[in-house]
Amino acid sequence: MNSPMNISAGERVGNWTLCASEDKLLLTEAAARIVGRPDVREVSVLDFLDFVHPEDRARFKAALSQVLKTFSQDVHYRVLLPDGSQRIIQQIGAASGDTVQGIIQDITLREHQIHKLMRENQELAEAQTIAQIGRWELDLVYNQLHWSSGIFEMFEIDPEKFAASYEAFLETIHPDDRDRVDKAYTDSLKNLEPYEIKHRLLFSDGRVKWVKEKCRTTFDRNNRPLRSTGIVQDITEQMNNELQLRKMETFLERTSHVAGIGGWEVDLENDNLFWSEVTHRIHEVPVDFHPTIENAIEFYANEESRSLIRTSVEAVIERKESFRHELPLRTYTGRFIWVETRGEGEWSDGKCKRVFGTFQDITARKELEEQRLREHRLALDQNKAKTEFLSNLSHELRTPLNAVLGFAQLLRRNCPPEGTIHGLDEILKAGEYMQGLLEDVLDLSRVESRDLDFTISRIPAAELIRKCIRLSASLKSEKGIQITFQEPTEEVWILGDTLRSQQSLLNILSNAIKYNRDQGTVAIALKKTTDERVQISVTDTGPGIPEEKQYKLFQPFQRLGMESSGIEGTGIGLVLARNLLRLMGGELYFNSVPDKGTTFYLEFPLARNQSPEQERDFNREILKSRNPENIQGRILYIEDNPVNMRLMEHVILSFPGIELLTATTGHQGLSIARENSIDLFLLDLRLPDLNGFEIVQELRKWPQYKDTPAICVSADAMETEITEAINAGFDDYLTKPLNLEDLQSSLSNYLR
Repeated sequence: MNSPMNISAGERVGNWTLCASEDKLLLTEAAARIVGRPDVREVSVLDFLDFVHPEDRARFKAALSQVLKTFSQDVHYRVLLPDGSQRIIQQIGAASGDTVQGIIQDITLREHQIHKLMRENQELAEAQTIAQIGRWELDLVYNQLHWSSGIFEMFEIDPEKFAASYEAFLETIHPDDRDRVDKAYTDSLKNLEPYEIKHRLLFSDGRVKWVKEKCRTTFDRNNRPLRSTGIVQDITEQMNNELQLRKMETFLERTSHVAGIGGWEVDLENDNLFWSEVTHRIHEVPVDFHPTIENAIEFYANEESRSLIRTSVEAVIERKESFRHELPLRTYTGRFIWVETRGEGEWSDGKCKRVFGTFQDITARKELEEQRLREHRLALDQNKAKTEFLSNLSHELRTPLNAVLGFAQLLRRNCPPEGTIHGLDEILKAGEYMQGLLEDVLDLSRVESRDLDFTISRIPAAELIRKCIRLSASLKSEKGIQITFQEPTEEVWILGDTLRSQQSLLNILSNAIKYNRDQGTVAIALKKTTDERVQISVTDTGPGIPEEKQYKLFQPFQRLGMESSGIEGTGIGLVLARNLLRLMGGELYFNSVPDKGTTFYLEFPLARNQSPEQERDFNREILKSRNPENIQGRILYIEDNPVNMRLMEHVILSFPGIELLTATTGHQGLSIARENSIDLFLLDLRLPDLNGFEIVQELRKWPQYKDTPAICVSADAMETEITEAINAGFDDYLTKPLNLEDLQSSLSNYLR
């Protein structure tokens, strides 16, 4: 505890005498009051030690012993007062013989003040260190410079090795800043004004520090400078940040110019509008043009755009929304352009202070988008025209091909003479080739125009492979090809369209057989890859594909020099297979070694979590036809082509239980249907008066034919037409040229 200040200033000094021979201390009244024992005038040294703080007793005792040897004493110690408080005492004495006399003084207040001052100085030093600030003082009379420890640390100078002077200070400054600093100081002396300056310090290792200096000078009555005091602060980090910020601002300004992106800002407190230089340039305004909120909005080309901008800015202010608009604008010079403007708000204390954003001329992009849109529309029109052309071409070719193949099939089934069998087989083979070519061309067109409907489902991969092997049986037998397939140990399912997956694999397998050597082999493998894919590989032992021709492999109608090989092909199958696989999320690629063979890899997405209920039998055989004599019913066939009509009449002759009624127009057919009870309708789509869609839709309105099966028999083989026919009310769709087995199967299905 601190001593209570209950003694006057005069009472803080007393006298004492030490009689060494008697080992006792004599105290004056003032001295007794100082040590807190006002009634004590005489006390033994040992008893006086009880008045001294325990931590100071040894020092006090040593001082008493020392005074007899040195004849003088000056010791500080603490005494304990009866109330438990403490006082700090300074005791001074001088010896004469065995007697020591001196004064005793209460310095408690002085010591407290010193400690307080030291603490404040320490706190100030710590604050200056944290703030990186040092203090200096220059005595201009004697040219003596005093630096605080903070400046020595900042300037990285050893105080013992620094000859402190103004000239020495100037030597620490960067040479490029030295004259500027000296001028700032000398000008302040002339003008009797304080100064502030930022400059650099240069170190011997090449490092640079930035400092900010402030100085104030005191003058005598004749304005002669006496003393300058100042502070120095290390602002290196701040300056580096400012330099980086300026560099970034310069970079953003330059990139803004390059990108043609301007800025704008509305100060809502004073309704001022600011435009950046790029924004001025986009508006093509004069140099002295002053933008306001009102005249800026008027630049937009129509009232709808102006209203949208007003509403958007209000939404920012009221609901903290941001906006982005592409709007037409008419510049100051009258030029019509497109701009993109964006905006958002800055909020403080729950209030929007400003709205700011970007402004960009997007005329070139808009024109490019318009050009691309026109090109896209043109491509769609051209694609539509191509599709219509192919559809018409297919229809026109399939119609006579229907007669050729139909009558050839009839002749072949009616046990022809031995000499004509080979000719009929060649006709059928050539016709089937032409039919396949038509289907590939149409499929390729559908793929390119994305006019294919896929039904993606889970497919058992091994069953798909086995089915394609069975479908290739006749082709492999002709060349004596052996096909091997390593059955997987577990069922693997793929994701894909069943028909298109089979078509893709069958194309690859057919090529592996056709372009193989006689008595060669085709190895099929199935495996799951590490990236959730299923890979089916088909490897042949053919001549391989020359490396210089491999880049042409997936180009339509490219047969890589095999045109005169005698092997049938169109050069479409590989392109079609790869495009189909890609549309199903898969891929097709290959590896070929000349004189050894080629491997094609078909990749499909892996299907997971299939359940028994989801499994399908992908090996369904075509429904076996019943005996033609057991099929009965009345058929109405509406067809305007007489050759196709005669073919159907010849086909129906093999079904004694079927009565065939015919009509060459839609109205005639409806009339016959009204007068007779029909069990099955066979309708062509293209008729001179009504089309097949109109006829079937009319028949479905009649109660007696609401559920009567109707089959579309048409040379139109486009996917969209088949889908449209089913949606219109047809139960089935047979494509010309007709396969007699397919026709017989359909008759078996719909006539009981």
